[in-house]
Amino acid sequence: MSAMSKLEAVNEMLLAIGQAPVNTLAVAGIRDVSIAATILDAVSREVQTDGHSFNTFVETATPDVNDKIAVASDAISVDATDPSIEVITWTDPVDQARRLFDVGNQRPTFDDPVEVSVVKL
Repeated sequence: MSAMSKLEAVNEMLLAIGQAPVNTLAVAGIRDVSIAATILDAVSREVQTDGHSFNTFVETATPDVNDKIAVASDAISVDATDPSIEVITWTDPVDQARRLFDVGNQRPTFDDPVEVSVVKL
């Protein structure tokens, strides 16, 4: 079975409530299309948050020139693979960028790269 596109999934949802399928998700005047797309996005995020083989990756997070580690916009969660290192994702109040925070050392900077497990949306 091949993967289903977002349009195909929305059309299945529309058929389930007795609506005709659409050719695009950008349909003006049909609220059910935007509602179905919103529900699909919410459920997809909820399912993917658990982390599965298809959306969990081990990566090396490397500090930038300011010793900070950026978190990708599609990352749902980031955890250090080494149990002795505890990190959290936080939003830097200065530039609103998502970054890692070193909980053990209570600082937003890192001296060395950190191997992390990333769950991506």
